[in-house]
Amino acid sequence: MYIGEPSLKKHMLPSVPFRFTATEPIKLEAAKYVTKSFLDVLESRRSSREFAPLDLAKLGAFLYLSNRIKRTDCNELGQEITYTNCSSPGAMNALHLLLRRPSDRRWYSYDPLKHELGFLGDDIDCDGFIAHMCHELIPATDTAWIIWNVADLESLKCKYQNPQSLAYRHSGGISATHALVAQALGLSYCQLGIMGESEASKLSDKRELLGVGLAFLGDSPDNSTTID
Repeated sequence: MYIGEPSLKKHMLPSVPFRFTATEPIKLEAAKYVTKSFLDVLESRRSSREFAPLDLAKLGAFLYLSNRIKRTDCNELGQEITYTNCSSPGAMNALHLLLRRPSDRRWYSYDPLKHELGFLGDDIDCDGFIAHMCHELIPATDTAWIIWNVADLESLKCKYQNPQSLAYRHSGGISATHALVAQALGLSYCQLGIMGESEASKLSDKRELLGVGLAFLGDSPDNSTTID
């Protein structure tokens, strides 16, 4: 399906930033030091389909290096732009990271400014279908976290015509960053060939959301990397 080339709008209108309503915040730890060189990480990167349980300390290090917002600014529309370790369309970072914890099957939203997880609540019904699709592709992954990239198209549409391809490109950049960071930390990561596109639209009746990527993340069974 052709979704059109993205282009800047002649008349741009700002939009209010979207945030998921989340409760029960879980503060995450920062990554301090990784011993592997970048070239070693790049040359040894591979997807893994074997996952050991991943604790919150290692998840925090993973998200800190890949998704946290380091600082913010404003663009010509007065909208917030962000500086992260992965480039985004217009530096607007209009992509949300949702994570399913395997131990309690709860879904959480990652807050890249506060570096914390927030529980999305039992009324967010995204577990059954999304989890089923993921586990059909790679069975026996009950110990892995599910990562779901969800794009806020409304934020992108304030500046761009046909922003869908920008959302997919952003998700691809984040997934590539995730793969390298996971390799650096000695974690198991596997990007999936599904998006959860239409399911994301059910997450909010106030915003146009699009699922743009899914992945599994866990600890490596033979993990020997240490983080000080």
